[in-house]
Amino acid sequence: MPPIQVVFLSPIKAEDRPVADPFRLLEREGAVRMRYLEFLLHSQLSMILKGVERSPFSRVFRNFVGILGLFCTRDRVVLIGTEPFRFMTLALNYLKRRHRCVYHTSWPWSENTLDGPCGVPAGASLWRRFLQGTVSVSLTPDGAEGLARYGARAFFIPHTVDCEVFRPAPDRAPAERVNVLFVGHLNKVKGVDVLIRAIRCGGWTNCLFSFLGKGPLEPDVRQAEKEGLPV
Repeated sequence: MPPIQVVFLSPIKAEDRPVADPFRLLEREGAVRMRYLEFLLHSQLSMILKGVERSPFSRVFRNFVGILGLFCTRDRVVLIGTEPFRFMTLALNYLKRRHRCVYHTSWPWSENTLDGPCGVPAGASLWRRFLQGTVSVSLTPDGAEGLARYGARAFFIPHTVDCEVFRPAPDRAPAERVNVLFVGHLNKVKGVDVLIRAIRCGGWTNCLFSFLGKGPLEPDVRQAEKEGLPV
């Protein structure tokens, strides 16, 4: 059976982030063939010019051509990840008519999510139309319930860790120090600023905090390390 062709459409580069890990595994097993596209082309171009994003300029052109291709083709599997205020809202229903779309999100959808500004004119009504009957995956049970209220075929699939694989070795002696590991995007949405403030409060004599990831708060993490905090 040939691999399923899947397009992953997101605001920013996703293939180097943890969200893409399951798809890398499926690719190694020959089950899928992934193509990643980002639709925030202006932000990507700005990050390249500022040196924040190391991708070549050709990636911006590649994304533009790839997204244009979605508007001209049919019957692809398209995974869409976007917040409810992005301008991509304008194109979601068109893509839904042409492709097999799956919406995935960590956004805390609730019954009043679409009561506020949605970034574009008529954004709330466009979202309601898009979610109606669309397979949608949320990382939280509340998010899945919120999506279901808008008529989505909602599923709750949390981030998981296989405790049969990731667990201390049976012959390992208990450690005197507790190692706290954060894995993810280093930004305020993930609560990294709250964690750093908590570390600065002191009282962590037997703890070491390790951060694995990149993001706008990476300088704050490095500054905490320079200050001699347990980071």
